[in-house]
This record gives sequence, C-alpha cells and structure tokens, in this order.
Amino acid sequence: MTIRHRAQRSAGTWIKAKGGFSDYFDTRASGVNPPDVFQNAGTFLRKCEAKNVLPGHTPRVDWNHYVFRSLWALPAPPAAVYRELERIEDYPRWWPQVRDVTRLDTTTGTVRIRSLLPYDLTQTVRESRRDPEAGVLEVSLSGDIEGRARWTVAPDGTGGSRVRYDQEVDVRKPLLRRLAVPGRPLFRANHRLMMRAGRRGLAARLNAV
Repeated sequence: MTIRHRAQRSAGTWIKAKGGFSDYFDTRASGVNPPDVFQNAGTFLRKCEAKNVLPGHTPRVDWNHYVFRSLWALPAPPAAVYRELERIEDYPRWWPQVRDVTRLDTTTGTVRIRSLLPYDLTQTVRESRRDPEAGVLEVSLSGDIEGRARWTVAPDGTGGSRVRYDQEVDVRKPLLRRLAVPGRPLFRANHRLMMRAGRRGLAARLNAV
C-alpha cells in the first residue's frame, strides 16, 4: 500500500469516527487527496453547525416552538378582505375562537383566544407592518405566545382572494409548556380547527356585506 493510499484510508477512518457521515463522501472510492477530504469535512461540519445538528446525532427539538401556515380562498376582492383583517377589534364578530379584543392604541391591542381545548391564550398584538398595496399585514405577539404573524392577501384571478396566514411563535403559557411533548398534536389540531372556523366566519361576513 502506498503512502497516499494509507493517508486516504486514515482520513476516511477519522471522518467515520468523528461523525459517522462516511456516506457523505467515500474517500477510498473517490481517490481524492487527504487535504481535499478534510476541506470537505470542514464544509460538512459547518453546515451541520448552522443547522444546530451534530453529525450522527438527532437534531434538537424545541417542543414549544411552532410554525403555522394556513391558506384561505375567499369570495371577495383583496381590498375588501384586507379591510376586514386590519380591523382586529371586529374579529370576535366573525371569528368564534377570538373571544375578546381590547384596543390599547392605534397599533396595539390585547386578544384573548379560546378554541376547542379548555384553555385561553391572551396576547398583546402590536402592528409592525401595514401595507395595503402589497396586501401585507404583520404583527408581533407577546404574552402567552411570543413571535410574529402575517396576513398576505392576493387576487385569485377570478375576482376573489387568496389569503395566506403565517405564524411563528414560542409558547410561554406555563401549563402548555409543561404539556409540550404529549400535547403538541392536540395543540396543532386545535390551531387547525380555529383557522378553519375563521375562514368560514370571514367568508360569511364578506358575503353579508
């Protein structure tokens, strides 16, 4: 065995021992030089670090972090839909799970939500972007949940609207944090039920006006 072959085999063994990612590249089959191997290994490790993952390990999971996306088709032009969405104090009139809204000033309010499961979520909602031309309405959330939410309203090409709701939040309510792992499927289902009811409620309101 030549010195080069021994170096390549040693590099492959080191990579396997250090992370268990020999499938990422096969040093013996590729015939690359050891410096190239270690350069590739460094690139791979940096990608893992950026994703908060160690090679050969399971990624860390934050059970209290949620990312939601809902899509609504509504029978009204975007301008009419946007007007309803920006009047947050009217949400309880058409969205059953939004139990109470209190305006604090022109850009801030408190919202109390209760869906199928027997708990309330109270949060302070602060407007961070209002752009009717782009159809974007974005808010920051604090309280029982913290994060951000955004409505994006666009025409659907038939006179109606496509509405996308994006929400990324961390749960702060102590009860829900204690139930984070076993309760996660229920919490996600609870959110889906709320969003479906919201779409139906807003569609009915738009049809009535």
